[in-house]
Amino acid sequence: MSWDDAEDFLRRFIEVESAEVSKLIEMALPREIEADLSLDSLVPVLTWVSLQLSTVRVEPDDDLPVWIRECPSYARGLFEFDEPSKALVLRTAYYLGEVFVRFNRNLKWATGAQETAEKNMPVITGFRSDVEMAPLLVLENLFSRIIADGAPSETIRTAIEYWLSMAKTI
Repeated sequence: MSWDDAEDFLRRFIEVESAEVSKLIEMALPREIEADLSLDSLVPVLTWVSLQLSTVRVEPDDDLPVWIRECPSYARGLFEFDEPSKALVLRTAYYLGEVFVRFNRNLKWATGAQETAEKNMPVITGFRSDVEMAPLLVLENLFSRIIADGAPSETIRTAIEYWLSMAKTI
């Protein structure tokens, strides 16, 4: 993907998801979850979303060494989110990123730096040490850990606290 394509993708992501996030907010209302794009809303919203996700099993990769395929953590991770859950994770990724952008004026949406794993992805920049938050990757990993490892929802609070600690002071 070229830099121009990545910029177009970021623009389209923000355009589409800023409109679609209203569906997430509406879904949360009957559950008495105030999804108001505030920092205080992150833990309840992400915890609630983590309970809404469904997965489908994937087959082990026969090209991997046996010792990896026989590892319990590998076996627990043999799933992916189903299509409705993928859409929900995408919406929630926008929500996460937008909360941070609104929280701290040093943070902004951008395209991931070319020399990083987040290359060309929608990211939040402005963190200390030039760290970039790729909200979609953060949530896919966080939700996968909660599902696969039975990680407590406290994991969500820990992740948010980490990103808050990385934010430059206003």
